[in-house]
Amino acid sequence: MSRTWTKPDDGRLDIFVKILGIGVFCFALYEYFFKIHPVWDKERQLSITTQKLVEADGELKQQELEITHLASEIDKQKQTLETISSDVKKKQQEIEALKVQVDKVKSEYERKLQTLNTQRLAAEQRMKKTLNDLEDSLRSAEHAISFANDKMVGVFLQSFAKDIHNIQIDHIRWSEERQLDLREDILNYVGKHLPREKDPIKVAAYRIFALYAEEKLGEGITNYSEAILAGVFYKHNQEARQIVKSIQNKANN
Repeated sequence: MSRTWTKPDDGRLDIFVKILGIGVFCFALYEYFFKIHPVWDKERQLSITTQKLVEADGELKQQELEITHLASEIDKQKQTLETISSDVKKKQQEIEALKVQVDKVKSEYERKLQTLNTQRLAAEQRMKKTLNDLEDSLRSAEHAISFANDKMVGVFLQSFAKDIHNIQIDHIRWSEERQLDLREDILNYVGKHLPREKDPIKVAAYRIFALYAEEKLGEGITNYSEAILAGVFYKHNQEARQIVKSIQNKANN
């Protein structure tokens, strides 16, 4: 093996010095790579870590400030919520008081309504009874009036028959040449007195008397006693009775 790093004239001391230099150099490399360089790496990593810690500390402080701000906001919101909760409780109390008042008013209203309904039903029953009594009284009055009218018509027809009988006597006494005719005398009698009559019942009687002559008596009847049968005709003839009813209805209206 050639020694290119030594010279031929180098002595042992020179070689020793060179070997020592190489050893020192190798030792320095060893120390650098295995002791100094790792320390520098660790210091650099420590510096980076320290920087990260500083940054993290800054971020932590910023977060602490944000947390403090949020805590303050939370406290404010909490106070607001407490105020709102207090207002809500007051409103709930007011609502409960109003509910009690409403229930009281409703109960009073229902009680009064029930009382009014009871009074209304009682009033309706009284009015119904009064109306029924009035209707009964009206029917009784109408029946009484109808009965009285029937009686008055009968009296008037009897009176007319008497007048016709007197007319017959006058004919016999003063008019010997005149032939007796009951139908003609009744119609002439009615035609004479009816236009001047104001009493509605008597008017009805005149019309019934004429109707009797027209429907039941033929021409040339000389038996004047048949005039009295006008009352029987009135009781059984619907048209004759309708004359009285129509006059009675006009009087009621």
